[in-house]
Amino acid sequence: MKYQNLKFPLTFIALAILVLVMCSSCEDENNGDSQNDETEVWEPYAFTPNTSFEYDYEYTDASLKQTSSGTFLIEVGDPEVTISGTLDDEEFSVTENTSSDVSENFISAVSKTPLAMVLYQSYWTGAFSGLELKVGASWSFSYGGSSMSYEVTGKNTYAGYEGYTIRTVYQSDGETVTINSCIHPDLPIALMVNMEEGGGDTYRVEMTNYTD
Repeated sequence: MKYQNLKFPLTFIALAILVLVMCSSCEDENNGDSQNDETEVWEPYAFTPNTSFEYDYEYTDASLKQTSSGTFLIEVGDPEVTISGTLDDEEFSVTENTSSDVSENFISAVSKTPLAMVLYQSYWTGAFSGLELKVGASWSFSYGGSSMSYEVTGKNTYAGYEGYTIRTVYQSDGETVTINSCIHPDLPIALMVNMEEGGGDTYRVEMTNYTD
């Protein structure tokens, strides 16, 4: 598999780690005031064994004006995880079974694929911990001149599942990374993620099927 197009923004990853350590500094700007509003909680990476997820993937390099695309199948076993598919017509397969924890096997497997940029956001665990989702909710983290803000902007449907659409904006040292994602509270990974870096490079995945 070709990985020359995988660009991991170091400052973005640094803040992601920071969020996990300092989630107590979350500034709850507007997470709903009415007790009658429906809210739901998301637990990322809480996988159920013997399920599978299919995705379409696309990466666009703005400077080179090149696009890579493919399809991915994530098969979650008990506890092994296999990720297979094609990228620019090149087939690949990765299987991890080194841990008794299925989520750890997923993280290990996905980190070896282009999906790492979009479907494994390490900060999700801390950023969404205990937060109730509803349209209009927003919250943020900040530290040392860097910030990460979230807003639940609405709902959308992928693979037959309606999820919450969330706009995430990361800013640090003049760099901005914008992520639009869609999550369903009952599924452990996102229905859709579209990440756009400051230079215009974009990564996008959309779930096309889920099987339990």
